Amino acid sequence: MAPFAMFGNLGKAFDCHAHLFLDHQLYAAVKAAALARPVNLEAFAASLGPKTGAGDTEHCGYSTNPNYAEELMALVRAHDLDKPEALLALLGPGLGAPGSGPGTANG
Repeated sequence: MAPFAMFGNLGKAFDCHAHLFLDHQLYAAVKAAALARPVNLEAFAASLGPKTGAGDTEHCGYSTNPNYAEELMALVRAHDLDKPEALLALLGPGLGAPGSGPGTANG
């Protein structure tokens, strides 16, 4: 993936960002948390946090802020993004489906 990319609309930018988490090995912990059922938003948010050491496989290091999970979940709750209908609207029908990512006919 190029260091910078231009997108035709905001939706394509968000889709690319989501697929970065789902498709890149660096974010394996995020993918595991995102695809877990039932959905556990707290575990997903925690997986984005800073690594605690070289052997840490539960965090991807997306954020270096040790309070990232708590701050993210506060925003999620403040805007009712933890409701099932909000999750469905955010995820869309094809997120994570093969052939739906950036650089594909559907991406």
